[in-house]
Amino acid sequence: MRIMKIKCLIWDMDDTLWQGTLSEDWNVVFCEEKREIVKKIDELGILQSIASRNNLDQVMEKLEELGIQEYFLYPQCHWSSKVDSIKRIADKLNIGLDSIAYIDDNPFELAEIQYFLPKVRTYNADDCSKLLGLDEFINESVTRESSMRRKMMISRWMREEAEDSFKGSREDFLKECRMELMIRSGKIDDLERVYELISRTNQMNNMLDRINRDTVIDFIDSQDKAVYVAELTDRFGYHGIVGACLFEIKENSTFIKLFCISCRVEGRGIGTAFLGTAISELADSSSYISEVYCDYLYKKRNRPALMLLQIVGFKLFSKSEEKSTYILRLPMEKVSFDWLNIEVK
Repeated sequence: MRIMKIKCLIWDMDDTLWQGTLSEDWNVVFCEEKREIVKKIDELGILQSIASRNNLDQVMEKLEELGIQEYFLYPQCHWSSKVDSIKRIADKLNIGLDSIAYIDDNPFELAEIQYFLPKVRTYNADDCSKLLGLDEFINESVTRESSMRRKMMISRWMREEAEDSFKGSREDFLKECRMELMIRSGKIDDLERVYELISRTNQMNNMLDRINRDTVIDFIDSQDKAVYVAELTDRFGYHGIVGACLFEIKENSTFIKLFCISCRVEGRGIGTAFLGTAISELADSSSYISEVYCDYLYKKRNRPALMLLQIVGFKLFSKSEEKSTYILRLPMEKVSFDWLNIEVK
């Protein structure tokens, strides 16, 4: 059974991250072991946040004093339910509850979360030093993108803040973002990031298929197969490889084994631009290809993948109890994106 990896660890503060109660004594005890745990979790690409019954300003001032404020995104510090705090953090980070972990010293708080949010994995503060050895926290292949995940989330937050304050149209704002999308053939150096993207992506993933590394290598190396990846940069920073698509060529047809687009770039036309351009490039390099097929395994969480296929121009070809097959007949209709600068390599 595949273990769902942790994408975000949410910390309680008092008697968990530090020893003592901040509202009663400013001089709480913070040990260097906790600092190292926070840093190593961040290096693994696991985001971190806070759900604590405390005053937010006090907590952030203390974290800044300790030199670790930057590691915690969307902190929730108040005296209402931690269940609501965890839901809010999950919504802000756009991740599922089944990929969230919560650590606290209070058995009541842990029991309440287990009761109302059974998908969230909970840990007692006494087991803090054991977290990095647990399977759900282990990341055997840390990629450039995963090690930068927190900074990428901050870039996303900056973009959202800028969008909220922007007075023009949505398209005008996207133009202001100066997005550069590079679409190219996948290389063996991309293996770990492509594998990570496939493993972590649930919404924009046509088959929710957790294929292994050997399969990705086979698609990169084989003459009758191809891997395309998409790298994104905008004025807020570098986002790394945000999309991957695996093609298999059979006679005059191409089959999309799997495609996935990071949910971090949703709403910007990236998925449509990437999939459409990759198909066009593959068709241009193999002039005999006249149709593209793509299977879709219906699950509620990957509904956006089906919508993407339909936007690109795929039509229903066949349907069974387990999955549906969609077809795109070439040449495909070109879609322009005035706010995207697309470079193909």
